Amino acid sequence: MSLPVQLIFLPSMLLGGMMVPYSLLPEAMGKIAQLLPVTHAMNAFRGLAQNLTADFNPLDSLLILLASGVLAFELALYLFNWDRRNTT
Repeated sequence: MSLPVQLIFLPSMLLGGMMVPYSLLPEAMGKIAQLLPVTHAMNAFRGLAQNLTADFNPLDSLLILLASGVLAFELALYLFNWDRRNTT
């Protein structure tokens, strides 16, 4: 199970700004990277915590992270409470 997870984890670390800064990515990769929550987390960290120049608005990044967290929580509630007849 851990090997398929690496297909998601490693590209998100590479594109998200932890290994390669977002500003050094080509434009096409930058657009793909903006779909990843890691990119927004690193942008917010750089802009708000480190007082460095952010690549895009860090407050927007926080809102996107909050929205993705709420969406993930709602999805988890939906997926893990689907069988209400199970008594075990």
